[in-house]
Amino acid sequence: MGGEMSSDPGDHLSVLDADMRAIVEAGEKAAPIWTLSPDEARAARASTRAALRQPLEEVGSSEIRTVDLEGRSVDVSIYRPDRDATARPGLLYIHGGGFVHGSIANVEPTCRQLANRLGAVVLSPEYRLAPEHPYPAGLDDSYGVWQWTIAHSAELGIDPARLAVGGVSAGGNFAAAICVRASERGEQMPIAQLLIYPVTDVTFSVDDYDPQLALSLKAEAVVWFSEQYLGTTAEGQAMAALGEVSPLRAPDLSTMPPAVIVTAQYDILRPQIEAFARRLESAGVPVTMLNYPGVVHGFYGQAPVIARAGQAVDDSTAAFISLLN
Repeated sequence: MGGEMSSDPGDHLSVLDADMRAIVEAGEKAAPIWTLSPDEARAARASTRAALRQPLEEVGSSEIRTVDLEGRSVDVSIYRPDRDATARPGLLYIHGGGFVHGSIANVEPTCRQLANRLGAVVLSPEYRLAPEHPYPAGLDDSYGVWQWTIAHSAELGIDPARLAVGGVSAGGNFAAAICVRASERGEQMPIAQLLIYPVTDVTFSVDDYDPQLALSLKAEAVVWFSEQYLGTTAEGQAMAALGEVSPLRAPDLSTMPPAVIVTAQYDILRPQIEAFARRLESAGVPVTMLNYPGVVHGFYGQAPVIARAGQAVDDSTAAFISLLN
């Protein structure tokens, strides 16, 4: 599945689709993220995203609500495919950014696409970011919004029996972690999970990764993100093995909901994502795996700039919609 790398060390990106290659080449000119402060990393990623900003699909309605969660406030974006008040499926979709950067604005194009294609009310939480707010802050916010959505489903026009979770990268980690936490607590489980190249295991070192897959996201960056999220102390690193931090390491995945999982061929996280999918399948959980050649981590939200991104959105929503109905 990894494909063949170019024998020319100066042409290591030749395996990528042309549109993907242009973006990765531009990114290689930037300072490595693990050499930056969190604020510098956020500014750099914001600049990159602004350059790739795509047109927004029209939806029936959109709004941002401020939700009170036990004394703290979390903004939640809400997208509806139309103004029909009929109870629809609901999807809590969580943005990525390595637990350190990103925002609900970054996934707005994807949330609109998902709302229209799934016929679902899509919500996205503005969770707290590390390292200022390390684990479990971001997960607590995301889980709190999940519980708020259940409690307010009638008001939101959502059928509470058809509530799912999803997310991209670190947001995919939170989506899977919500399922792990809900199972451990005996609380309402999502009926399905839409995981876009999710982080499934943060118990790693630089040596754990295949350099042939690191055409964009580097091993040093993955480790840096983990250290921001968990800290560098022995206590912090010990938490990496918790099931709600590294879902791949959860002791029992048999209660997890069906999953649609998207991967990129040249993503350093792909082996751990595939291992997670195998564990789900071994536990009897239905899994649909969708792998896209010629692209890297981060491609999914970049249609129409990247052709395969549009294909991935269409394919994943077609597979996911059957799990919501």
